[in-house]
Amino acid sequence: MYRNYFLLIVTLFVAGTSSAQDVHFTQFFNSPLTTDPSNTGNFDGDWRIASNYRSQWKQIDRPYLTQSLSFDRQIYLFNENLSAGGIIINDRSAGTLKVMKFLASVGYHKKLNKLKISGGIQGGYVSKQIVPPDETFHDQFNWNTGYFDKTLPNNEASLQESLGYIDLNIGGAVQYKLKKNILNFSAAFFHINFPNESFTGNFTLKPKKLFTASFEHPLNDKFSVQPSAMVAELAKAHETLAGVIGKYKLAGTSPSFLEGGIFWRTGIKRESDGGQVYLGYGLKSYKVGLSYDLNTSTLHTATSYRGGFEVSFIYTALNTRLKKTEVPCERY
Repeated sequence: MYRNYFLLIVTLFVAGTSSAQDVHFTQFFNSPLTTDPSNTGNFDGDWRIASNYRSQWKQIDRPYLTQSLSFDRQIYLFNENLSAGGIIINDRSAGTLKVMKFLASVGYHKKLNKLKISGGIQGGYVSKQIVPPDETFHDQFNWNTGYFDKTLPNNEASLQESLGYIDLNIGGAVQYKLKKNILNFSAAFFHINFPNESFTGNFTLKPKKLFTASFEHPLNDKFSVQPSAMVAELAKAHETLAGVIGKYKLAGTSPSFLEGGIFWRTGIKRESDGGQVYLGYGLKSYKVGLSYDLNTSTLHTATSYRGGFEVSFIYTALNTRLKKTEVPCERY
């Protein structure tokens, strides 16, 4: 009986916030095109494929599942570094709300001595659908049995089961190299065209602001540390994810490394809701990342402190473009 009431609360929460849900990956540093459009082509290589998978709250019968697949590549025009790419996102919330995103992006990158500046624009089509087999509403909850009854009227006269809209995002990033240290900062703004995304009427989606920062510091030739943070804000919802990653270069003929880290998630005017552990491995052009969330919010009574499991995969093709090298020589 209590389990049924809990599912009722979760379903009502999804229905009430479906117009404000957005893609969420703990490994924001391994999901370039969902974090900032300026990440399009912002890497050392010819082209890149990135894939992410996240399963959250599996213990409540209807988990949140998010999948993404992206591709981006460099484009050199008149000796300027341009880039282009695209991403497909499939998101399923509690088995009820299905979201598909098809986004294309372009970027521009400029190096100025120790400084690298990047900018990007992203846009495409978003499709949202209420999945019919799981479609129930709060007026269809039978308080006598503790279950939803689809035979009861839902009293939703203006309800749509699907909708679509155009979505526009922009972003910029700065990288600064100081000796062997690397400082990165990015700022992205999503939904800047204020799309209407409501199943029952008019609801204008406000822009989401997302900021990231990291500082890579080598301790020696083998080991380096990288404190990182992400701050996101959408309407009155806030999220801060901060932590540190340690990276160790492995010995061998092929370049490889092992990295691991811990993160903590919190928000403004609310309690912290979870910690994350991360483990990554890289070999030549490949990189794989695994992470797991430990839920410490009030939902832990139903999830037994278990949160989300996440996997990332990145392949970066080697850079075939010749780099300019200055050879010092005396003048005569």
